Amino acid sequence: MDLSKLFKAQKELDDHINKAKGLEGQDLLDKKILALLVELGELANEERSWKFWSENREPSKGRLVGIECGWCDGEGFEPGGFAEKCHECDGTGETGKEMTKNGRTKRKH
Repeated sequence: MDLSKLFKAQKELDDHINKAKGLEGQDLLDKKILALLVELGELANEERSWKFWSENREPSKGRLVGIECGWCDGEGFEPGGFAEKCHECDGTGETGKEMTKNGRTKRKH
């Protein structure tokens, strides 16, 4: 594994975020360490095998749920009383999917 590519990509991402958020020149080490700890905690909660007291030690699995089409309000038909399929969702009433995990949603494309 070539970690130099990973470090380069992370530096580019950090530079982009710092510039976009006006954080250039600030000491962000404490905040980055906290962010890493939070992410590691979230990973551990998803993994679950360490929860020796739990009946369910299997990793969390998300589920896909539909996102209601905003054009037809999830009806699947063009607004206005006509029985035409909605052009936005092609009559499905949904415009995408979201992955839900532990009460949180992540958009799936």
